[in-house]
This record gives sequence, structure tokens and C-alpha cells, in this order.
Amino acid sequence: MDTYTNRARSEIVELATQHQTSVRNITAEKEETERRIQQERGREADMLSTLEAERAALAELNASVGHLQASLSKVKEQSRAVEDELNGVKRDVSTTRNEKIRQGTKLGEMRKRDEVEVGTLEDLLGWRVDGIGRECRPDGSWIGADRKRTSC
Repeated sequence: MDTYTNRARSEIVELATQHQTSVRNITAEKEETERRIQQERGREADMLSTLEAERAALAELNASVGHLQASLSKVKEQSRAVEDELNGVKRDVSTTRNEKIRQGTKLGEMRKRDEVEVGTLEDLLGWRVDGIGRECRPDGSWIGADRKRTSC
């Protein structure tokens, strides 16, 4: 029985040793797995904080873009208003310029008729009609007292 008992004890010791080694290995694997889990949790926390920071930056950028778009639309509206006002002023200037040209042309025609009539009256009456000063025509000739002069 001693051999049988010794053999059984050896087998039990060997199985116990294997069991202890297996438990140590499993424990070591468990500790390594827990360490990696903790490491991944740390990385996950870092990524979440980075994600939150990026979300905050994105929200700030979106707010800035919204403000800039509002400013741009306001500037465009002001530009349109100024453009409309400018076009109105251009129309007014053009209308005024055309009216002055028309009036100048009409006055020139009236002056020519008056000169002809004054000349005819001077010849018929034998009188000379002198104006109160001299005026210069657009073509450079004198109108008024000194008719003998031909240019201004």
C-alpha cells in the first residue's frame, strides 16, 4: 500500500501543483486583462474629453459662422440700399444734366433770335442797343457792349 499511497500522493501533489500554476496563470491573465481594461478606460476618458472639447470648439465656430453670416447679410442689405440710393442719384443727375443741356440749347436759340431781332431793330431805328456787361458765348464770341470783338 505504500507504493500505491505514494503514487496517489505524488499524483495529488502534481495535480495540486498544476492547479496552483493554472490558478497563478489565470490570475496573471486576469490582472493583465484588468490592467488593459483600465488602460482602455483611461484612453476612452481621454477620447471623451477630446470629443467634448471638439464639440465645444465646433459650437463656438458655428456661433461665429452664424454671427458672420448675419453680419454679411446686413452688409449686403446696406450695400443694396446704398446701390439703390446711388442709382437714384445717378438718375437725378442725368435728368438734371439733360434738362440743363436742353435749357442751354433753348437759351442759345433764343439768344440767336434776339441777336437777329436786335440787329434788325438797330438797323431800322438807327440806334445801338448795349447790354449791361459782356457775356461770353459757349463758342467763344462776345455778346453785349463790345460787338467789334470777336472772341473772349
